Parts: sequence; C-alpha cells; structure tokens
Amino acid sequence: MRNPSGSTLPTAWWAMLAFILSALWVTWPLATQMSTALPVGAYDNATVTLAQAWALDHMADKALGGFRDYWQAPIFHPSTGTFALSEAGPVSALIAAPMRLFSDGPGLGYNTVVLAAMALNGWAAWFLMRSLGLSSPPAMVTGLLVQLVPSIHLHLGVLPLLHLWPVLLTIAALLRWLQRPTRASAVWMGLMVAVTYLCCFHYGLLLVVILLPAGAALLRRRHLRAEVAASLCLSAAVTLLVIAPVAYGQWTWLHDAGFQRGEQSVERLAVNPLLALQSPWELWFKPWFVTVTPGPDAWYPGTLRVVVAGVGAWFGSGNLDLRTDTADTPLRVSDRPTTEASLERGTLLLGVAFVSAWAIASAPSLSLGELSLYDVLVSTIPGFGQIRNLSRAAMLAQLLLILLTGIGLGVAWQWVRRQEAKGRQRAFGAAWAVLAILAVFEMPLPRGSLYPLSSEMFTPTWTAWLADNTPEDAVLVLFPEPPTPYPPDYEPVAELMVLGRTHHRAMIGGYSSYFPADYRRVRPELMTFPSVAAIQAALQVGATHAVVYLESISETRIEESPGAAAGLERLFSDPVQGVAIYRLLSVEDAEQDEPVP
Repeated sequence: MRNPSGSTLPTAWWAMLAFILSALWVTWPLATQMSTALPVGAYDNATVTLAQAWALDHMADKALGGFRDYWQAPIFHPSTGTFALSEAGPVSALIAAPMRLFSDGPGLGYNTVVLAAMALNGWAAWFLMRSLGLSSPPAMVTGLLVQLVPSIHLHLGVLPLLHLWPVLLTIAALLRWLQRPTRASAVWMGLMVAVTYLCCFHYGLLLVVILLPAGAALLRRRHLRAEVAASLCLSAAVTLLVIAPVAYGQWTWLHDAGFQRGEQSVERLAVNPLLALQSPWELWFKPWFVTVTPGPDAWYPGTLRVVVAGVGAWFGSGNLDLRTDTADTPLRVSDRPTTEASLERGTLLLGVAFVSAWAIASAPSLSLGELSLYDVLVSTIPGFGQIRNLSRAAMLAQLLLILLTGIGLGVAWQWVRRQEAKGRQRAFGAAWAVLAILAVFEMPLPRGSLYPLSSEMFTPTWTAWLADNTPEDAVLVLFPEPPTPYPPDYEPVAELMVLGRTHHRAMIGGYSSYFPADYRRVRPELMTFPSVAAIQAALQVGATHAVVYLESISETRIEESPGAAAGLERLFSDPVQGVAIYRLLSVEDAEQDEPVP
C-alpha cells in the first residue's frame, strides 16, 4: 500500500517515528520538564510564551465546549471580543486539549504541541523531498535540517510559528495540482492552505502571497483552460469555507476596532536585508562578512547550507537525470511524466518563493518613489494590514532556503549512486555523509532557555483565595502597571493571565499584539499607582479588586499613600509569593468603611 507521495505506508510511519525521536533531541531537555517549564527560545523574558500558554489554554477550553464564545476572553475588561487580539490557532488547541485529562497545569499541553509541531515539521519536509523524487537519505537529512531551522529555535516560545508542517504540505499540494489540476488535487491544496491559516494566521496569509508568483512561474499553456480555472476556484472555496468561522470572526473584531499597524511599527517589525548576514550563533564556517549577533533578529542560516542550497538551485532546476538502478529508487507517481521534471518544478517553485518571501519581509524598504511594496500589498490583499510582524516572511524564507539545501544534498546523493565502481561509490558516499553531518551541525545545536512555571500554578494560595472569597463577576487590576508596552515589562501580567485557570476572574489588563482603546485610555493613570487617579481610573473601567505584586512596591508605601485612604481595603497578603489583594472602593464606599489598621 502506498501513500500520496509514493512511499510505502510502513516507510512513512518509520520516518515519523524517527522524527519524533529527533524532535525530542533538538528540544532537549524539554521532554524532562513537560509539566513544569515552558520554552522561551532566545527571548530574555517569558511574556510571549506565557501569553501563548494562556491563549492555548483558552482555545483548549473552548474546543472542549464546542468553540462557544470563542472570541470572548477574560482580558482587557470591559472590551469584548478580546481573543481576536491574539493569534487564534484552533489546530494547536485540538492537539493540546486531550492533555487536560492528565494535567491541570499549562505546561503539558503547551509542550506537547511544541514536540508535535517539531516532529511533523521533519516528517512533512521528508514527504516533500520524497515527492520531488529524492531518495530517503537526503530526504531524512532535510527533515532534520528543518527541525533545526535557526529562526524556529530562536522563537521557540512563540507557538504558532513552530507549525511549518502545513506550509510544507501546502507546497507539496501546489506542486501536485500544477502537475495534475484535478478536483481532488484542488481540494487537497485548499485544505492544506486552510490548515496553515488555522495553525498560524501569519503563515497562512503570507504563504498565499509568497506562492502566487512562484506558482505563476510554473503555469504552462495546458493550465490555461476553463476546467483548470474551475479547479483553482474550487480550491479557494474549500479554503474559505474551512477558515471562515475563524477568519471572519477575527477580521470583524479587528476591523471594527480599527486595528492596523502604524507605519513606524511596520518598519520596526520588518526585516533589514543586512540582517541576513548576521548569525545568532557561532559558525564552523564563518565568512568575514558575517557577524555573530545573539538574539531573535539574526537570519543567517549557515555558510555550508547556503552553498549547498545554491548547488541545489542550480542543478535541481536543470534536466538532471535522477534515475538509478539501486534498490532505493526515487519514488514515482503514475501521473508524473518524469522524476526529473518533478524536481525541476519543485526547485523553481522554491527559488521564486524564497525571493518573494525576502521581498515581503523587507517590503517597507522596497519602494519606487513614495510608494512602497508594503503599501501595494496592503491596498490589494484583504487582511494584509492586520499582519503584525513582517519578519514572519523571513522565517518562511529561511525554511525555503533549507529546502533548497535538501535538494542540493539530494543531487549530490544521486551523483554518488551513479558511480559504477564500488570503491568510488563508497568513497563518495562517505564524503556525502560528512557533508550531511557538517550541514546539520554547522551551527551549535540550539538549547533555548526554559522558563520554570510558578509554584502558584501547582499549589495555589492567593489565586485559590481569590476564587473562594471574591464574587464570580469580580474584575482584577494588576499593580504596578508595566512602565512600557514592551514584552519584558509585561511578564507579571502574562503570568496573571495564565493563573486565571485557578482564580477564574476577568482583568482589565492583559497582553497581546494589540491593546484595545479602553485599556490604552486608562493606562497612563494606572501607571501612577498608588495614587488616587490610578484607583479611580481602574474603577471607571469596572475593576473591583487589585492584585499587587510587592516585589516593586511595599505594602507600607501603599497604605501610607493618599490612594489607600481614598479607595483601598486590604483583604489578603501572601508574603511568600509577594502578593497582596485589595478591594477597590468608590468614593461612597470609602466614606462608609473604616480604614484597615
């Protein structure tokens, strides 16, 4: 029995098992702390990771409840539809939801998604390379290289960005449709685009834009027929039908709120082309023009990988004979004229897509007069203005380059297999193995940081007190308010979001890619805590209780402030966790209540 790529199903299952094991290896020691820690990649804080863990928990709860009130989240009270401000990834939720049966903490479900995504990334890369006609060894090495894509490990704490596997399967589906544009291949392509979107909104929209010119470059006269156009429309209809509940809901909330990145934010989050020459880690082969710049914004993938990718792009795009008399025969699909043509199409598609991805990543800096490429994309592509970070396109560009590296290894492998003399074949085979090993280990194996989950998530004290001693409709405000809107300062806020699984109370703050108007309006006053203005501002947006982290401000300072006399009543204090809980008093309440001794 054979799967769609032409490989036997047992081979595919053995490949998946191998990539599960390699996923454990490339993320080690994550597997030893599945319930007690979260990966943060190259970030120096856990804000984004905690916010992603909260979002995943929210989605898992909604998935178990049939996705009812999916967009209503207990953050940024009194704004509604606030989950639309976060990355909506229901596929991740479906993976994580069963883990709720084994652990109440956020770690197990989150880390299961991380490992599943990494394993699927490797397998999907293997599937794509095999569908292009490459033999098993280079296909397996390509899968491992994809699991080691530098940008993925740098952003290991941003869960949606780990899902490269639907991107790879979409590319395979597009190549299949270009070869034989039937209704079946069109439906499969539409489903893969939809799954990509439902894993990561950025990848879904960016991939369509990136593959448009790449796919157009492969159109031939036989594609210019009415039935081909009809199958393409069918593919688009399938995609829209599957993503409609999520895409329409999110777009509606964001559009009604007027959310769109400002020009300065877009330019700040785009990629400077010079960053392609900065490596996040030391290299074995570092040219003089490459600098080592630790952090998530360095995009150089490795010298040897770039060189081998160039070899793959050059020889893979020609009519290279890949046929061999060995037992490891390149797979063949009955509707494919030749393996050579399949590889040529795939190489051309990946090459054009790579250029397109880099152009989109640096779109604000590519301009003709006063009109930039970014302006053109926003004005012509629905939803493009809501893309939060153009550097996501650079992550796809790095993936595409790694795939070209895989093609280069595949070309070299087939050249080795064509050697007639056994001695030459063994010698060149050993050289190929060394080349593959060097490509894999060219950069030191990334070991991202792990963020230990708070003991409050396992043995709740003050969150349990909140759940037991405040009304169910209580609304929390966290003090002190973060001094800047940047992620490092919002780690306590993100932690309180995650702890919501224990206290089950709404909060007027939160962390996401966008901040709603109600929150932005009161935030300047909240930053003045413990002033009267801060307390009154919190009351104006419906806060009833304050959670105060005492690491930055002491209880003595709070209770000696004018704000305490005007509107704070201390209810609970946990010196071990460094948390105090206050009831917020209106002017009328403050006049009736006696001060706390």
